[in-house]
Amino acid sequence: MEETVGKYWHGLITFAARNHYPKAAVSLDDIKIKLGIWFRALGGNNSLRIDASIPRQLGQERTVLQRIAGTNQAIPVASLEHDCLRLPGRLSVYPEKSLNNDLFYWLSALAASNTDFINNDDWLNQNINAVRNVLIDYPGLEHRYYKLVNAYLTEQLKHKTKNKQEKKCNDIIEAALKSPFSEHHWPTNSSVKQFVPLWLYQAINSDAKNPFSSDDDSETFSSNSKEKKLKKKDGRKGEYKNMPKRDDGLLATRLESLFSWSEYVGVDRPVDEGDDDEAERVVDDLDVITLSRDNKSTASRLKFDLDLPSEQEDNVYLGDGVLQPEWDYKKQIMQKDYCSVQAMVSRDVKPTELPKHLYYKSRKLKAQFEKLLLSRVWERAQNDGSELDLEAFVQLTTDQANGHSHSTENLYRRQNRSLRDLCCLLLADVSFSTDAYIDDNSRIIDCIQDSLYLFSEALSLTGDRFAISAFSSKRRNHVRLSWIKHFDEALSPIIRGRIADLRPGYYTRIGAAIRYATAQLATQTHEHKLLLILTDGKPNDLDRYEGRYGIEDTRMAIIEANKKGIHPFCVSIDDKANDYLPYIFGKSSYTFVRNANELPYKLPKLYLKLAS
Repeated sequence: MEETVGKYWHGLITFAARNHYPKAAVSLDDIKIKLGIWFRALGGNNSLRIDASIPRQLGQERTVLQRIAGTNQAIPVASLEHDCLRLPGRLSVYPEKSLNNDLFYWLSALAASNTDFINNDDWLNQNINAVRNVLIDYPGLEHRYYKLVNAYLTEQLKHKTKNKQEKKCNDIIEAALKSPFSEHHWPTNSSVKQFVPLWLYQAINSDAKNPFSSDDDSETFSSNSKEKKLKKKDGRKGEYKNMPKRDDGLLATRLESLFSWSEYVGVDRPVDEGDDDEAERVVDDLDVITLSRDNKSTASRLKFDLDLPSEQEDNVYLGDGVLQPEWDYKKQIMQKDYCSVQAMVSRDVKPTELPKHLYYKSRKLKAQFEKLLLSRVWERAQNDGSELDLEAFVQLTTDQANGHSHSTENLYRRQNRSLRDLCCLLLADVSFSTDAYIDDNSRIIDCIQDSLYLFSEALSLTGDRFAISAFSSKRRNHVRLSWIKHFDEALSPIIRGRIADLRPGYYTRIGAAIRYATAQLATQTHEHKLLLILTDGKPNDLDRYEGRYGIEDTRMAIIEANKKGIHPFCVSIDDKANDYLPYIFGKSSYTFVRNANELPYKLPKLYLKLAS
């Protein structure tokens, strides 16, 4: 009975305290793709992704009902981060769905015209300047802007504050919204506590500094650790804390004095005491996740592949590592000799035949590829041939009608066969993420291996020169590139054995691998050079090579390859590939394979289209 009454009371008081309109809500996920196009069309940075914002406490005054209900403490606001534009996951500020939808587009336009990060010291003027820029550059948005302003001010009349300081700030905000081309001044010593849905706020991580060196080789992460996907939340806020000293002793506390998981207590608790399921539940309840370093790993999650394999178990190294540069987008400089690519080949490979489950697909592909062993080329204006050259004949007739003498030779055309002047290097990602299961029977790495089998079988018939290599990485000084087939090698059971010997591990420093592969292709004398990249996710590594840094470096590597006359093309099985691949490769230089099981058959067919 108490639970039933409490449930109804909670629903009643929450309904009475709300200041939004759930029935008119618009979800960010429903319009994210359209917003991305809109944001970039208005000049927004192509490398920025659009993601849900993190609810934050502004400290705004709450009504009595809101305090009783415990609502309106944290509000998701729009902000421009260094690697993404964060917008509320759902907007229900207005009673009309169309207004909430327009608000998403307005915030995106505001972020596209704002080149600097918002800071609390100049929050008012920065937003006013951003509004001015949008209205000057895009006068067509003026009607939408004032429509949103009037609707917002109408809602504000329902929630008047009694705090004099906040009322003064609200009056300034109202005047700034109505007249963005006038001068307005924020009161001195007044913090930003007002929620203005039409403006941007300070990036939540703009001033946060990571006290832990990202290049510290003393820390080793397990690439084979079990990963669990947490419940979906709009976002999570993080903070850094120093680990407690080892000689702190025992801290006694009464459990009833702890009101929530969020209260950080620096207790030196061994990492192997907790239960994984319990830890997952606690993390999912946290709004702020505290990070610290103790230079230890959880023993239950360690596997053999955590460290680099011993020299006896590892692949054979082919000479010294090759130094490669890396692009730092923040400093806008190319860091010379920053990465080391180590070429290697599998040790003690056993000759292997084509797997039986690929026999039928291989025969079918070979039948298609045999038709392209030699491409037919028409030669015009010949002395003899199988057909009359109509263009030459019309030219002869015209010249004779105008009284010009013209030879009656070279009036035929004939069809000859000629080899395509093409070479291809297939670069396959074998990072640890490829160890994930697609279904009950197969992993991503299994699909990649099948793709390499069929790809090599099909191309061995065309006469096209090709090579295959696989890559992974562990920080910038150890980018592993395993040769499966060199350009000069013929397809053999040894090549198939190298494919069968592929094992997933480590990370994806794709920029260095692309630069190395580009250098290998540049040594070939063919007119057309294709770099085919097969991957299952974003660029990432243990150090800072993740997020926008990795994407920008990969994009720069692609630009360098294009300048050298090499055509890169990416085949991805990442379901979020459309969020970042168009920026890296361009709209027509990548494809997304939705079902990874179809990759082995689609990859050779894709090559046919690219080669033709």
